[in-house]
Amino acid sequence: MLENGLEKCTCPKTKCKRHGNCVECFKRHTKSLPRCKRVNKSAPISTESNMRKGNSNSDKKTKHIPLIIVCAALSVSAVLVVIYAMFGFNIFKSEDLDFIEAVNSRAISANVLFIEATETAGESSVSTSYSAGHSGVVFKKENGRYYVLTALHAIGLENTRILVLRYDQQTFNEYVAEYGYEGSPGFTGYYAQFPEAVIEHYDEAYDLAILSFISELDFTVLAVASEAPKHNDSVAAIGNPHNSDRNTVTTGRITSRNPVPFGDEAGKSQNNVVKHSAETSMGSSGGALLNKDMEIVGINLGGSENIFRRFVSGNAMPSDRIIDFLEEWTAKNETD
Repeated sequence: MLENGLEKCTCPKTKCKRHGNCVECFKRHTKSLPRCKRVNKSAPISTESNMRKGNSNSDKKTKHIPLIIVCAALSVSAVLVVIYAMFGFNIFKSEDLDFIEAVNSRAISANVLFIEATETAGESSVSTSYSAGHSGVVFKKENGRYYVLTALHAIGLENTRILVLRYDQQTFNEYVAEYGYEGSPGFTGYYAQFPEAVIEHYDEAYDLAILSFISELDFTVLAVASEAPKHNDSVAAIGNPHNSDRNTVTTGRITSRNPVPFGDEAGKSQNNVVKHSAETSMGSSGGALLNKDMEIVGINLGGSENIFRRFVSGNAMPSDRIIDFLEEWTAKNETD
């Protein structure tokens, strides 16, 4: 029932009767709904004041929506950061399987494993220890001798013999895992079958070394690319990482737009390197970085990890600097 165009108050409470109508009641109930609205939700309170109050509540809820969206976005970002930190960059990328297949069929036999035998003299005897090994790549063959590029920091220069294993030859530990230790010739006897490498040339400014060896076995010879790799070029890394299988091939791209310092103390006095996303780890040092023409576009020297020891990026000496290094070696041979 309406009085003077206003709806009569439906609440039986004395205070509400004083107001006499819903508009006046809503003016006084500024912080909460009147009792009639709380108790009887179907009460016919549809005044202009009520509409304004409803719209006000709706506006308040709408104002919270952007804040909720921002909070959700920050939560997702935080989760992605944690995943990246724990599992590294490669969780977000897939390997180029066609590229890997091409490397395995055309270039893998250029990959060699160097095992270092280091002799230590005791009071009455000499003991020999054998390293887990590192990588190298064959780039030249001349007069029955193979020449290999590798990382200088990975090889010992004193009291060390460097033995060369082809990609399909087992280490002593691999041999024992397959055939058992009983009846084996032991470390020294087993490694006596492999050729010993000669250090031909090295330069700390490049962190590169050239080793040579003679073998009757066939090794693939890979050419060094005439140009340095460019940003976003596809590359494949070959190596013998300690935490994975021998002859591991991974793919990625050049991630640095220009060569950059290596990042450690030694890098301050070295030529700049290129960064890439083809995963490497300890044992990969000295291995080749290849383009899709199976040319050497870099020699892997190391990489960076996050706090969870997950791969972030690899560092390689680019092919234009490798060519400078090889020309230095050639000039040295001509003057000797």
